[in-house]
Amino acid sequence: MKKIILRSSALLTLGVLFQLAGPVLAAPPDATQDYIDATFTYNLGPTGARGWIYSTGNEWMFVPEGLTSESRQIKITAVDKGSPADGVLFVDDVIMGIGAGVFTEDARKSLGVAIGEAEKAEHQGQLKLKIWRQGTLHDNVTVPLAVMGAYSATAPYDCPKSALILTNACKYLETHATFNAGNEGNAVVGLALLAAGRPTDLPKVQAYARKVAAGVGKLTVPLNEMCAWPWGYNNTFLCEYYLATGDQEVLRAINEYTITSARGQSWCGTYGHGMAWPKPDGSSTHGIVPPYGALNQAGLLVSIGIVLGDKCGIKDPEIAPAIENDKNSPPKLNYFKTIESASVAPEVFTKPVVTTRLKASATSIAGNPLIYTWRKVRGAGPVTFSPNGTSDSSNSTAAFTIPGTYILKLTVSDALLGDTEGYGGCPPI
Repeated sequence: MKKIILRSSALLTLGVLFQLAGPVLAAPPDATQDYIDATFTYNLGPTGARGWIYSTGNEWMFVPEGLTSESRQIKITAVDKGSPADGVLFVDDVIMGIGAGVFTEDARKSLGVAIGEAEKAEHQGQLKLKIWRQGTLHDNVTVPLAVMGAYSATAPYDCPKSALILTNACKYLETHATFNAGNEGNAVVGLALLAAGRPTDLPKVQAYARKVAAGVGKLTVPLNEMCAWPWGYNNTFLCEYYLATGDQEVLRAINEYTITSARGQSWCGTYGHGMAWPKPDGSSTHGIVPPYGALNQAGLLVSIGIVLGDKCGIKDPEIAPAIENDKNSPPKLNYFKTIESASVAPEVFTKPVVTTRLKASATSIAGNPLIYTWRKVRGAGPVTFSPNGTSDSSNSTAAFTIPGTYILKLTVSDALLGDTEGYGGCPPI
């Protein structure tokens, strides 16, 4: 009798580590000679100018070395009329350095340091730059900045410069802030004016808060909507406004935002662009965050809104668990989904027996159903599995037609969380 020896696909590992090579940084282009793609530009602080700075990435890509660490030039792409740079800097000028020297490190950071120095009283607001203009270098081109003083060691607290920046910002917002209830960025402006504590700003803040609140209807936990951003920012603003003023007209909106946000929290306390999906069995709304996963900034504001809503006196059984869940540390990756075992019986058999039982067990702490999929990795002939690719195939039967040694592989899939797979095997008997 010939033996068919089957090595089981017992899962000995839960993941694969990849070693990625570090990025290879290209030499920065020369802004005085080369074509510059100025799609991405930077505001150049209080100068009123905007410029291109060489970057090793863009807003979607993080580079460990720092986005502008290799930059040594700043090409001017715009100058605001009436700003300090108006008539001093011009489009297509290239800032080569500070004073008469050239940049020897990150041009963006170096300019920031120079601005801070120029704003000190002893430097009288004179920002001196080395400028390349139409083929000629010019030293000590002076941009006249406002004298702001120096930051204190406790900045922004007990800091005259920080207080002056806030005062100037509020003066600007008095005439330039146009509130649109559909834009969460205006909630940040509202928070800034609240934080400034100026009584003259209150009518504008009140009108905006009531406009936001009036636009909030009965909320439900939506699927696949980017609601975390407006809900988080708007609720945080409305809560701070209510706590500062006691205005009852916004309380209903705070109630809707707070309770629905708590109901839309994922099982582990996170949010994505929107709320979490419900659990597949329908037992609760606290499933997982849909692709592409949790977002810190969006989730942070939603969570702050829930905490502030609680402080505003909003009551619901969902609120306290949501706040407590936010305090918990996220689960470690290798405990996110655990495949506990996989085995075959019998491991060695002889014809005419040509089938063997496969059995596996796994757990998902998210509570979602798991799908077990078996496949042949190595062996002399075809193998069929029945059932396969379902939640029932944790108990499956493998059928063989040709004698030999086989290695099988098991993949356990959470339809919402992804796959965990592995194979190792046990020795033949």
